[in-house]
Amino acid sequence: MDKLSEAKKYLKEGDEALKTGVFKWSKDYASAAINYDEAAKIYKSAKQYDQAQAVYEKLVLVNEKMNDPWAVARNYETMVTINLDRNDGSQIPASRLIEWTAKAGTYFRLANSPNSYVTLVKKVAKFLDERSDLVEALNLYKNLLNDLQDDEQHHLHTEIVSAYASVLMKIQRYPECVDLFEREYTFKKGIVTKSGSRQNLDTLALTLTSLNLVMGDIDRAEKRLQEFALDIKDFIRTPEFDVSDKMIEAYNDGNQAAFDKIAQRGVLNSVFPLNILKELRKVKVKANVAKKKVMDIMDLNNDYQAPVIKSNDYQAPAIQNTGNLGNFGNLFPEEQTEANNNVSQPAVTEEQRQKALDDMLC
Repeated sequence: MDKLSEAKKYLKEGDEALKTGVFKWSKDYASAAINYDEAAKIYKSAKQYDQAQAVYEKLVLVNEKMNDPWAVARNYETMVTINLDRNDGSQIPASRLIEWTAKAGTYFRLANSPNSYVTLVKKVAKFLDERSDLVEALNLYKNLLNDLQDDEQHHLHTEIVSAYASVLMKIQRYPECVDLFEREYTFKKGIVTKSGSRQNLDTLALTLTSLNLVMGDIDRAEKRLQEFALDIKDFIRTPEFDVSDKMIEAYNDGNQAAFDKIAQRGVLNSVFPLNILKELRKVKVKANVAKKKVMDIMDLNNDYQAPVIKSNDYQAPAIQNTGNLGNFGNLFPEEQTEANNNVSQPAVTEEQRQKALDDMLC
């Protein structure tokens, strides 16, 4: 018996196991699963992809009836990989791949096997990326991140964020990439608060600084670095802070040579995905003209020295009492009266003093 005939025999026995009759009241799901699995493997090995897929669809239903999430997940996983690997010219719609991947993910999570889910998503996303179905690849990563966060699978976050960001960078959706890493920073900061572990916040801060510089948003890069310095314990003592600070300074100064030299620092190799670093090294700096003007004004103010006035040279301006203040004369009569009373009277003349002395002697 050839292999295909053997596959048909297993398929028929699987179907028979699910039939009921007078002397067989219940379906034999276990026997059906065994026979379907053998048939599917033979069809797959013989590159009879459509037949293999049809049998795996039967197998999914059987394993669901037996409440075996791990087996169901593997069935969906195989259905996906068959269509990724087939080279007969057939092209499955991206929507079908995403549907099966999502179902595999659900059952992998039920079977407490998130690593298998991550591996499958990465494989499908890479396939879609190469086929230029980039939006679908982004949706896969987005859904996976949400699922991992719901399941508190923190240790898998970094790898997926990097893969997700790689696709965003490829199609130059830089603002979305910044938002992705900002959410990751907030997420990791929450873990730090609870556990006290550092959670790679230094690298995330450097990554965000680099992305903002790639976008040419120097003001945001500078503002966020100041916030990171306050938010991350001992961040200002790290090489990540030093590189970030020096890149911003070179950018503000319009010093391309200094910026390019800093962008070669080894600490930047910790930034993932690496295409962020690739774009960073293409940045053409622009002097921050507005900031430079402010600094120039501050420098002028610092250089200004008020003229020194010697007390002997000072002469108070003469005040003439015109006796007519117009409409302003009666605005504050009480204050004017008090002011007049406080005005110093002129000293008496020698003639007046002598006359007063003569009057007293007489």
